[in-house]
Amino acid sequence: MDKLCYSCGVPLGIPGFKGPAEDYCKHCTDENGSLKPREEVRNGIAEWLRTW
Repeated sequence: MDKLCYSCGVPLGIPGFKGPAEDYCKHCTDENGSLKPREEVRNGIAEWLRTW
């Protein structure tokens, strides 16, 4: 089983989702690997779901 992002739960084994942080995806962290604010992550996920 793939390791999951501790923030949003996306599998980190999906190509293009692994970010600079060991335990978080690229969508939940900034370019330095620091977690983004919860509201920013939530808005990003909501926007991604709207594109479906």
